[in-house]
Amino acid sequence: MWKEIFARFCKFRIRINFIHYLEISYQVKMIPAWTRNHEKRLSKMPKLHFLDSGVRRSILKKRGATDGHEFESVVTAEIIKILETQRLPWELYHLRTSDGREIDLLLEHERGFIAIECKMTDNTTPYEARHFKELTHILDKPLLLNLVVSKDPQVKTLTDAGTPTFNISAPQLFS
Repeated sequence: MWKEIFARFCKFRIRINFIHYLEISYQVKMIPAWTRNHEKRLSKMPKLHFLDSGVRRSILKKRGATDGHEFESVVTAEIIKILETQRLPWELYHLRTSDGREIDLLLEHERGFIAIECKMTDNTTPYEARHFKELTHILDKPLLLNLVVSKDPQVKTLTDAGTPTFNISAPQLFS
């Protein structure tokens, strides 16, 4: 029994070391979960993003079209590059609640938050902004802006109530 436990521990440790080496070589980034509100049941697991989609595709032996996870990682990678090269005072998190709502990226500044959802759709609707509802009740600072980053080339206002929610395409966001 001890041999089996030790073998499992070694496999787990090898995976941790592998991810650590990918992180220090800037291939992946672990995005921590935002969890300061102790009254809410939030996921505390970090989220792994590949900073180079080619590395992800190679590891998974993936061919063909980009999927939603890859699109999200590309958007995240670009935001990380901007924050780090410009030395902007923003912290990067993700948020997942126990009822299944998820915010892909939560940028925190001393004045508040910007919430970002990444959707690989060509035509955004208010449905893509559904996870932003009642987000202000979870966070401990004001919500400054909600963004849906998509492939839709048209800049749209998705919701007007409360914090404004806009759609913007990834190329427009990073140009």
